[in-house]
Amino acid sequence: MNHSNKKVGGDKLKILCISAHTTPTQGFGGPAVVFRTFLNFLLDEGGEFVSLSTTDKNTYSEKEGESKNVFFRSLFLFKYGLSVHLLLHMVCIQHKFRYFAVNGLSNFPVFFASLLALFLNKKVILFTHGGLDGTRTADWFILKRLLYQLNILILRRLDIRNNLLVVYQSKDEQSNSFFNPSRPIICANYPESFFNKKSRKDYSKLSILYVGRFSSEKGSHRLIKLLDFYKGLTRKSRDTITLVIASEDTVKELESYQEIEGISIVYNLSWHQLSEVLDKSNVLYFPSITENFGNSLVEGVAYGLVPCIYHDTHWSVLLEKDSAISEPVLRELLGSDDIDKSDLLEMSVRVQDVVVSEFIRNKDMSQILDFVK
Repeated sequence: MNHSNKKVGGDKLKILCISAHTTPTQGFGGPAVVFRTFLNFLLDEGGEFVSLSTTDKNTYSEKEGESKNVFFRSLFLFKYGLSVHLLLHMVCIQHKFRYFAVNGLSNFPVFFASLLALFLNKKVILFTHGGLDGTRTADWFILKRLLYQLNILILRRLDIRNNLLVVYQSKDEQSNSFFNPSRPIICANYPESFFNKKSRKDYSKLSILYVGRFSSEKGSHRLIKLLDFYKGLTRKSRDTITLVIASEDTVKELESYQEIEGISIVYNLSWHQLSEVLDKSNVLYFPSITENFGNSLVEGVAYGLVPCIYHDTHWSVLLEKDSAISEPVLRELLGSDDIDKSDLLEMSVRVQDVVVSEFIRNKDMSQILDFVK
């Protein structure tokens, strides 16, 4: 079905998109990337948007055809997207839009957007990023938890009015949700065309890559154990490890590893810089414990990397289908003088087929257009 140039009530589709952080704002990982993917999707479909989010720099705007991104300066509580100018601008332009798209559940812009939508009978597209899994809120700060709880109350009212579409990223995320909306969909964060990279890797040596935040939910303790193992190899390793950390600040726990030959640590790369690192790597180390989707894994697979994963995320299906390696296998390869290059190369091709068939195909964002028809 061709949704291009979709019309709503005879007019061009227009959506007001609200997020505390939207790429190219860096350091906030998957949620910022996913929302940018959605904005790109709207452009591809011939729609228009105004995207409101925050920056810790000066306020600025970018035009994309008839659409616009506005990044408002946040002087305080940047993590929560607090900007009075953003909120005022939202109120001033909301009359131009029937549909809001909100990114997350626990920041100021999305809370006020949901509240505005409730009062003015707007329809809301919600990207949850695992926020409806109640177990994840236990260690949140009071302010974040308050915004979250108030927002849930508002969203329940929107759902009763049939004015809410909840976008999950995976079946696991949906099954862990304590809130069962009347209109849920599962959308992959990437289109199938993203996998047309045709990147053939050389496995004569391992170029291991980790991408993500340094946090317990991302498996930071596992990462440290792998680095310690690498450090303890008696021979001079031919293999390398690169860490791309999603943070503007250096991580104290990693400082000592920067002195080890073969380990490189870089921070907060742009997408262009990261794509260059992906091109040069051949194994993606993915120690994550809590994932709604796993953007870094999908990006690595699309660039031809073999993933190294654990059994306690929904990506364990890759191990079952012989499309990934486990951490014990990775350690064996690091300690070996001879790598089966052909086996790894075949796996790098096979894993793309598995990821597309299991997580991408028939889960594209065109499903959202059924909500705005």
